[in-house]
Amino acid sequence: MEPDVSTFLDVLDSYPSLRKSETTYADELRARELERTYSRLEFYDRVYLAQMERNGITEIYSKNKAFDKVKGIKRFFQ
Repeated sequence: MEPDVSTFLDVLDSYPSLRKSETTYADELRARELERTYSRLEFYDRVYLAQMERNGITEIYSKNKAFDKVKGIKRFFQ
């Protein structure tokens, strides 16, 4: 794992109030629907996007520049 990602995950784990969200079957079905709009995103990236929609999250920490094309989402990690 890249040092920046490892450090980031360590920091996240240090927040006791951090809410974690499990992937649901509905997220996977939504990811399949999102392929029509975001075909450049891999399936699991679309699952993350579905989870973000479900949880009202508008920011993502990712190296994947395809997230830059997703309306309403701001990507970090240049």
